[in-house]
Amino acid sequence: MAKYEAMGGVHVVTRQCEEVFASLSVEDQTRCLHALTRLIFVPDSGPATPQSASEASILPADRVALEAFLSAGILVREREDSSQTNSLRFADRIFLDGLQRVQRVEEDREFLRWRQRLDKSLSAWQSSRRAFTLLNVEQLAEARRQAAQHPGELNEQELAYIEESSSSQQADVQRLSAAQTRQKLSSYAWATAGAFAILALGTYFFTSQQHAAQFQSILRAAQQASSAGDFQEALAQYRKATAIRPDDPVVAKETGSVYASLGRPKEAVQAFDKVVSLAPMDIDALAQRADVYAQLGSIQAAQSDWLRVLTVVPGDPHTKLDLAQIMAKKPEQTTVIFYDRGIADPTRREQLIGKLQDAGFLVQRRPYGLTQPTNILWYASGVPEEQWRKAAQLLLQASVVLREVKQADIGPLNIQIGYSAEASHHSPLTPEDLGTATGSLGGAAKLPH
Repeated sequence: MAKYEAMGGVHVVTRQCEEVFASLSVEDQTRCLHALTRLIFVPDSGPATPQSASEASILPADRVALEAFLSAGILVREREDSSQTNSLRFADRIFLDGLQRVQRVEEDREFLRWRQRLDKSLSAWQSSRRAFTLLNVEQLAEARRQAAQHPGELNEQELAYIEESSSSQQADVQRLSAAQTRQKLSSYAWATAGAFAILALGTYFFTSQQHAAQFQSILRAAQQASSAGDFQEALAQYRKATAIRPDDPVVAKETGSVYASLGRPKEAVQAFDKVVSLAPMDIDALAQRADVYAQLGSIQAAQSDWLRVLTVVPGDPHTKLDLAQIMAKKPEQTTVIFYDRGIADPTRREQLIGKLQDAGFLVQRRPYGLTQPTNILWYASGVPEEQWRKAAQLLLQASVVLREVKQADIGPLNIQIGYSAEASHHSPLTPEDLGTATGSLGGAAKLPH
């Protein structure tokens, strides 16, 4: 930044950016703007900030339009060793400040915020290929609306993800329709018993339809709250849904996911136990229960569930990785449970994971379960103080906004980096609040035990 300030500051950079932009054809200018929106993170309000993006996430024609910016040094191309892919980013924040066209995001803020959420869900799906990482009914409807209103602004992976979610929903509808048909046929057979029976059944189905409509409304409200990160509200809605259908495996499974996101693993296990009792081969529930077992330190139980998943999907890479990580854990080694979706910038995420591993932590990555930026670090009672301090320091060094460090019942030698709605109201912690790795704890009031 200082180098560019010495050259004349943002005004000189703005002129350089505008000259490069003006050299493009009108068509390439449009494509360039589409591509540049991939290289910014758009918050709920305020200006955009730069981020790196995989080159594969940018449409090929749009990628060509960026070559002039790469040649001018406004953008840089980097190779990510972990994924063996190229990524693009602004060479310096000042270039984003100089491209006022890109900073004018107000009219597209809703779409860009939505696309960021879509890409987090897509990342979870690509990592695990598990059904619960696909879009639900409400999310799919929103995806179709956004895709129709912004043609040409979604890449092939995003469109394929939407299509996969649609196919999954259609399969669910077909299964439900078949079940309803069987129920109706059975009902018609009983109806032949007499007019009184028909009247009774009619009343029953009318009441059932009312309950079904109420149930679906509550379920949609729960899923919307969960997608927005309001897990307390989602839990309240799922409890209402459970009161209507106590033995619904979908409600039990999504309740378990919410408990896990709230950092309440024991209650999450109870919910997943219920799912498995109702649907013994629900691999999504088994996989999620295994994750929670691992957090609680119940290694044999986690291994058992993951092995059951592999009997159904033998090649599932995420489950194989989970098993390998558990087997690789050394005695007394501290595990950091890391939710990929908590950090939007893939480059910063990979760098942080590498630093955690270099510090001696075993990092267990979770591609799902977290829909908000990281703001809290939970640590189990058995974690040495210098260990959780070190993990918190690495987070702050990676520019993660950490608002609370808190002891939790998450199993021995575990640290979990996650989200808490309550913590989101606290001020961000600073290195001074943490003190040194072994020294006194500054700002102790911010760090409840």
